Amino acid sequence: MNTLNKLFLTLTILSAAFAAQAQPDLVDTSMVMVNASNPLISYNGRIDYRNKNDLSFSYPGVSIKLKFTGDAFDMLLQDMAMEDEQHTNYFNIIIDDGKPFVVKTSKKQKIYYLARDLDLREHTIEIIKRTESSVGSVILHGFRLRRGNKLVALTDIPERKIEFIGNSITVGYGNEASIESPPKGNPSTGFRSVNENNYTAWGALTCRTLKARYSCVAYSGRGVYRNNTGSENGTMPLVYDYVNPDKTDAVWNHQRFIPDVIVVDLGTNDFAPGVPDSSAFCNAYILFIGKLRGIHPQAKIICAVGNMQSDYWPEGTKSWTRMRSFMNSVVKEVNKKGDAAVYYFELTPQSPPYGEDWHPSNATHKKMSEAIVPFIKTITGW
Repeated sequence: MNTLNKLFLTLTILSAAFAAQAQPDLVDTSMVMVNASNPLISYNGRIDYRNKNDLSFSYPGVSIKLKFTGDAFDMLLQDMAMEDEQHTNYFNIIIDDGKPFVVKTSKKQKIYYLARDLDLREHTIEIIKRTESSVGSVILHGFRLRRGNKLVALTDIPERKIEFIGNSITVGYGNEASIESPPKGNPSTGFRSVNENNYTAWGALTCRTLKARYSCVAYSGRGVYRNNTGSENGTMPLVYDYVNPDKTDAVWNHQRFIPDVIVVDLGTNDFAPGVPDSSAFCNAYILFIGKLRGIHPQAKIICAVGNMQSDYWPEGTKSWTRMRSFMNSVVKEVNKKGDAAVYYFELTPQSPPYGEDWHPSNATHKKMSEAIVPFIKTITGW
C-alpha cells in the first residue's frame, strides 16, 4: 500500500471514530448550566465577547480551560461550518493534562458530552480549536455540570504571552498528514480540515515549551501586501484588528492579550503569484511592524522567514534567497529607525515527509519549534 492510500485509509478510520462520539441531544435533568461568562473560565485567543453568554470565535488555537468538581462535563456549542471535507471543525479535548482526544462538531448537534464517569474529585478540562477561520466559526453557549458540582479557580495560568501571526504554515495546514515526495508519495492532496491541527503546529508547541499563553492570528493563503491569489484585499495587516478575519463587525480589543513576544511568519504567499515587487513587499512589511509596535510598545517582534520556499521551485525565481534578502532589509531598516527590539529569524527549508499540499508535517513543526525556542529564550531571558 503506497503512502497516499495509507493516508486515505487513516482518514476513513478517523472519520469513523469521530462519528462514534456524536450523541443525541437528550435532556439530562441531572446536569445544570454554567454560563460562558463565568469568571472562573479561562479563555485564550480571539473571541467575540459582545454577547457574554454566546461567545463566537473562528481562529485556530482558541482555547478554553477550566477546573471543576464532579464526574461529568458537557459543552454547548453551535457550529457555523458547512460540514464538507474543507469546512468541518475539529476540537482537541484534554482532561487532567492527559492525551488529547478529538471531537468533530456539527450543525446537527448542540450538546457535546465531553466527560462521563470521572472520579468524584477536581478535574481540569481544556478545549482547543484545531481548525482555522476559513473552515468555519462557532458559537459557545456554555457548559453543563452535574447538579451540586461547581467550577474551581484555576491556579496555573501562565503569565508569559506569545502571539504568532502567519499563514497556512502557522495554522497547521495539513500537518496531521505525513507524505513522502514523488515518486514514493504525492503531497498534492488538497485540503481536508480533519488533517489540520493547530495544537501541534509550531506556535502552539513553542508556547507550551516556554509555558506561555498562546494567541494565533493566522490564515491560509494570506500575505503582507498580496495573497496567494494575487489579491491585495484581506491581507493579514488588513484583517489584524478584527476578531474574525472574515468579518468587520467586531474589532478586537488588543488590551485583552498583551504579548511579550510577537512572531510574524508572513511572505510565502506574496511570492505565490510570482516574485513580488521588492519595494511594495518591504514597505508593507515595515508598515505592519510599525502597526504592531504602536499597539504593543513593549513586545519583542520576531520577523521569521518561513520554510516552504526554495531556490529550486518555482524554477528561476530564487524565492528562498530573495525572501531572505527582503526580510533582512526590512529588519535592518526598522532597526536603523531606532527599534532594536525587532529581530530576524530564519527557519531551515523543510524536507520530507510533508503535510498536505507540501506543507510542514507535525515532524517538521516540531523541528521549527525546537529552532525558535532557544532564540526566544535568548532575547527574553526566559
